[in-house]
Amino acid sequence: MSENYDSLAGVDPTTNPRFKLLPNGQYSEQLANQVQLFWDPVTQEGRAIFNSQPYLNLGGVYTGLQGVMDVLLIDFINRLGTCYGKGLVDPVTGKPLDDVSVAGVSILMSAAFDIEFAERAAALAAAAAGSGGTGGDSGTGTGDDGSGSGDASSGSGDMSSGESSSGDSPSGSS
Repeated sequence: MSENYDSLAGVDPTTNPRFKLLPNGQYSEQLANQVQLFWDPVTQEGRAIFNSQPYLNLGGVYTGLQGVMDVLLIDFINRLGTCYGKGLVDPVTGKPLDDVSVAGVSILMSAAFDIEFAERAAALAAAAAGSGGTGGDSGTGTGDDGSGSGDASSGSGDMSSGESSSGDSPSGSS
């Protein structure tokens, strides 16, 4: 993805604890390069795990720095009504994110899972029909990204693993 969806570009590095002043006068920025969402449909509990590391932004290009990985675990059971998007705008639609709650994000992620799972099942069925195989998707496949997140029977529900971005080139995850 070539676009930089960093909606927090205006954050002041002198007052935000995600930024650290380096000896050369530049700032490193702690970015969440991997986000995992967990949802248990039985208990209606959810949590997010943000794995982050420091990055240097040089001319709009992020470079991962050697540094300690940080893990931030958030239990969302008491934060379902929280709206983290105050003053932020969707980078694609231009719509404000002020009133999108954690519960709303959960519904969006569930809808994304439903659509993507159905599309994968249809593609697998079409491939099986074209090859004369039996086809079908038991829900235990690895998905397109090889993460193994397609197993809805794991007890973690339909948001069992949702990697938003990873690697040395985050897409504005913060």
